[in-house]
Amino acid sequence: MKAHNVRHAIKGFALIATISVLLLLTMVAVAFLSLSALTVKTSRFEWAQEEARANARLGLMIAIGELQRDLGPDQRIAVSAALLDSNPDTLAIEGVNNEQWMGVVSSRFDQNQNGSPFTRDMDDGGLQDARNGTNFRVRDQVTNYLVSGNEGGRDKMRGARQYQDALTENLPLGQDVVEIVSRGSVRNPRDFVRVRKVVTEKLRLTPDGRTEIRPNGGYAWWVQSNNQKAHVGRPDTHRNSAIDHNNGTGMQRMLHPQDAEPFVIEGIAQGQDNRDTRVLTPKTFTIISESNRIGVLNNFHAMTSFSSSVICNVRDGGLKKNLSAFLHNSDNGQAPEIRDLNDPSRSCYIGVSPNDFLIGPPNERYAAIRDVDFNDTQLQDIAPTFELLWNWANLANEFSFGYASTGIREQKIWRGAPSRNGGANVYDQENLRPADPRNLSTIKITPVIVEACVYYNLATYPRGTGSEQQNVLRLCLYPRIGLWNPYNVEMRLDKPMLLQLFLNGKKTVEFNGNVGFTREIYYGGRRNTFDGQYGGQVYFKLPAVTIPPGETFIFSMGGAPRELNINQFGANILQAREAPSSDSYLFKDYLQVRTSRGQYARDEDNDPSELMPIPPTSYRERPLSYKEHGADNYMFMLKYLQNNPNPTIASFRNEPALVYASVSLQAGGGDEFPLEWPTGTEGIVHQLTGPGDHVDAGNPPHPFSRDGFRVRWLDETASNKGVNNELFLQEAPLGNWNLRASYICRNPYDNLTNRAPYFHGIYTRDNPSDELSWDNLNPVLRNGFQTGFPFGKANFGVDTVVAFEVPTREVGIPSLGYLRHLQLSEYVWHPSYTIGTSVADPKVPTTGTIPTEIPGNNRGWSSAGLGTGYWAQLFSDIVFYLPEKNHLIFDMSYEVNHNLWSDFFLTGGTPNQVANFAQDPIRSPLNNGNLRLWDRNGDPTNDLNDMFRAAGRLMIDGGFDVHSTNKEAWKALLATTRDTGYGSPNRTPFPRTLFPQGQENDKAEYSTKVFTGFRSLGDQEIDSLAEAIVREVKVRAPFFGLSDFVNRRLTEDPTGRNGAIEAALEQSLPNRGQNQQFPIIKQSLPNQGGLVAEGNPRQSDLTRSDQLLKPASTGYGTPGYITQGDILQVIGSGLSARSDTFKVRSYGESRDINGKVLAKAWCEAVVQRTPEPVRPDQVTGLNPRVPQDGEVNFGRRFQIVSFRWLHADEV
Repeated sequence: MKAHNVRHAIKGFALIATISVLLLLTMVAVAFLSLSALTVKTSRFEWAQEEARANARLGLMIAIGELQRDLGPDQRIAVSAALLDSNPDTLAIEGVNNEQWMGVVSSRFDQNQNGSPFTRDMDDGGLQDARNGTNFRVRDQVTNYLVSGNEGGRDKMRGARQYQDALTENLPLGQDVVEIVSRGSVRNPRDFVRVRKVVTEKLRLTPDGRTEIRPNGGYAWWVQSNNQKAHVGRPDTHRNSAIDHNNGTGMQRMLHPQDAEPFVIEGIAQGQDNRDTRVLTPKTFTIISESNRIGVLNNFHAMTSFSSSVICNVRDGGLKKNLSAFLHNSDNGQAPEIRDLNDPSRSCYIGVSPNDFLIGPPNERYAAIRDVDFNDTQLQDIAPTFELLWNWANLANEFSFGYASTGIREQKIWRGAPSRNGGANVYDQENLRPADPRNLSTIKITPVIVEACVYYNLATYPRGTGSEQQNVLRLCLYPRIGLWNPYNVEMRLDKPMLLQLFLNGKKTVEFNGNVGFTREIYYGGRRNTFDGQYGGQVYFKLPAVTIPPGETFIFSMGGAPRELNINQFGANILQAREAPSSDSYLFKDYLQVRTSRGQYARDEDNDPSELMPIPPTSYRERPLSYKEHGADNYMFMLKYLQNNPNPTIASFRNEPALVYASVSLQAGGGDEFPLEWPTGTEGIVHQLTGPGDHVDAGNPPHPFSRDGFRVRWLDETASNKGVNNELFLQEAPLGNWNLRASYICRNPYDNLTNRAPYFHGIYTRDNPSDELSWDNLNPVLRNGFQTGFPFGKANFGVDTVVAFEVPTREVGIPSLGYLRHLQLSEYVWHPSYTIGTSVADPKVPTTGTIPTEIPGNNRGWSSAGLGTGYWAQLFSDIVFYLPEKNHLIFDMSYEVNHNLWSDFFLTGGTPNQVANFAQDPIRSPLNNGNLRLWDRNGDPTNDLNDMFRAAGRLMIDGGFDVHSTNKEAWKALLATTRDTGYGSPNRTPFPRTLFPQGQENDKAEYSTKVFTGFRSLGDQEIDSLAEAIVREVKVRAPFFGLSDFVNRRLTEDPTGRNGAIEAALEQSLPNRGQNQQFPIIKQSLPNQGGLVAEGNPRQSDLTRSDQLLKPASTGYGTPGYITQGDILQVIGSGLSARSDTFKVRSYGESRDINGKVLAKAWCEAVVQRTPEPVRPDQVTGLNPRVPQDGEVNFGRRFQIVSFRWLHADEV
């Protein structure tokens, strides 16, 4: 066997092993090299990403700094560039390259010394707005657009840094421009937002030791207001209180609705069965329904999940004052005196006194701030006071929600009222205890007289026998008095009242068509014979009665005929339970044999006797002398019988007056021509058998015999329309007029027809008309009483009209808008609704608040204004000569809105309610649920009950900036009461009163429900209204405070006619049914020539009231006619005139040395302005101190409330 060498067998192994190890080591080395390269690359990317994020954070910080400087002060306004729209009439924004940019405007008006555009000159229009008649444009007022590249603002841009104007800046997408809002946020390219990048740079050390600046990236940012969007993620704090129409529970949801309705927004489908649960963010709508995804993208600029507002005065600066602290406190049972703080040079520190005025400068300190001479405001004697608000608020202690009751509350008596000519003035010494129209401070609740008239029949009966027999003429008077209770509580007339009615008691009639057979049918006065200037004065007693809410009782004669008693007026008592009947009347017999007026007692025997040889069968009114047979006066006066239930003329004089109304051309001058019946029109003379006989039932008086007054109807009679021009008759009783007034008379600025019956004002006489026949006006029996309708025939089809609501314990005074039911004037020419209303006064030029047409110190109460000097004297008697020092004609709504809406807010809570809220805001929210507690340090109770400090503790959750130009956001806000349980599903109710007597009116077409119930709007009507509001905002903005939004503009253009919401309502769908049924035609009145009256008096202008300034319908103000006041009563407590919550979106990028973008980052923050000042003043620490020595006014401090990084797909 051959042997083998083992070593030889393994030859070459070491080489192979070595090579294998080398290969392994090579692989390991390569792997480590690859890992090292990957680590270096990853590290470089992370570094670039971090640098991009750092630049994004830098952009965010710069944006917040810009916000702090530009929007930190109270007197700054955020405006969307959409306001620059060249065609506001369409929703599309035209002529603006960057419509989603946000600009900054100051509400300080440095052109005026007082820092405000509003000045007062009582010799030239009253309040005036310096923006009127100038080239004031929002574009010129924008000091900065808050986008990257505009750092420092318009006035700080220098050199290569050019200011970017949203209107003209063109930003094509490229290296220097970023789309900061793009397809991840929105769908429509018009909603994209582009901004310019700002390059960031760094110093680099070169190898040769030099330094150079090289770009290392860039940032971009953009700011948007959240307050101009609808806050859709907020539940109603009162959602657990179901609305109960019987006891008032849950009514806070109708007065302070908080949950903006997202499901009226286009593209957002209904997806929640329970309204009381809210989505958290707009994007979670896609969880509710996948169909919402596109809608969310389309409404990125319309919805938000967070917004709050500081409660500040945008017009004047400083926190608003808590009016509830005045209304719900007392000083020994009286209205409290809240004293000024240490610095009365700022309006936010001026307190409230019960004697402060609601119109004009409230007090001397406020006047001094405005550079106004307080002693020359010419409103001081007639301005209502803050004590009136306090007394109104404290009525809530007396009434519970539902069916409540009140007695008469007469106006304060003017003791020692001035009287001239020894008392021989227009009142003839019969009004010794007049209602006091000065500085209203007490609450008056009395019925409204809507009708005061008489019809008459003529009858004869024989006297004597044989050849001695003659015939006695008998006048049968049928009085008809209508009293309307306009309140939501029953009114107990617990004492009788007496109505003095002054008609034409000196008429002549022609018998049997024979001009030679005539008699005077004088009546009334103080004697049984012809009584000259007193002829036509008759007195009717109205019994104690209780009128249910909204009803109108018709009082007439009842029982057997009775002789008209001119001495003991209690004998002339009327009643409201029986229907008027022709066999029930007051009568007067004409028995004078030798009469000094014999020339007017004509018949065939030529004997100056009222007795007649033959009984006539027919008659017609025919004045034989237009002076002798015209009325000396046309008036009525209602008095409350406190002293003598069986009054005489002597006792009547000393009873308190409730209403005095002159419905005449000349207030008692005896110069008014009478009316004449058309030839061929005759009434029947009834033949009686003797003085004990009577006219039978079924023999109504002739329609033309009617004489007296009534409130104008929604649609006047054809006969009245034919007198001159029907435009003269088109008036809205609840629009430009105050039917609750104590003083009703012609004023120098009334429109006036030039012929009898001289139509003017809101109370009218009538031209003879068959439409006014006895049967046509028959009252309707309801619940045992004869009832009517205030604004038309009794059979109009409406049983109740509740126009005004008194406060109740359950509701109290929750907001400024709810104060609209309070009566602020005793003059008929002021509006029924004032606070929150903004309809121009047709008697006042739109450029101011008082008339300027009639010169002189008597403010128009002169021959130039009223026809003759004697007439002017009589009308001055009526108003007790107040025009000699005061303007009685002025735009009351503008004045009171100007004083309240910018300066004040209400918590809506009593001190106890506020204390409960302070301890547990979640379980015990304020009635005004929009208010949330911001500063929780210590016990906030005392501060919350303080006038000056409350706003420093609170914020408005979801506060909505009225500068919003987003239709969908406005829709969501307007529909906040949708589906709350008040009204039908899918409807948005706007009730005038919370306890209406009638049903819901859910149709835009006309229905009688508009008078008894409440109006609710469908989604199409909400859409129409929101679109119209956006149009008005684009035309009018910026608003220098909330008062500026509520009020009309003081200008000649159309914005001077109505407030923004009021104008939008006229242009949209909600009231179209009423506007078409009862239109007011907007045309100029025709020139009619001179007055046709005794002595041919001259009046320079018979048409001083502007027909173009009247509301759109005579039905304006009726309960179902939606007005701006109705809208503000619902949403007003959540509105703001500026934005305080902002979304800041920032972009950052990193670049390499060659400028290549290495990384990008996006972030988004919500930034909130708070009540905390950056530099507090020394008075309270609540407001920023006034900047001194070139200091920058940073205003109030901003806080970041949320932050997140965005993925590129979310942008």
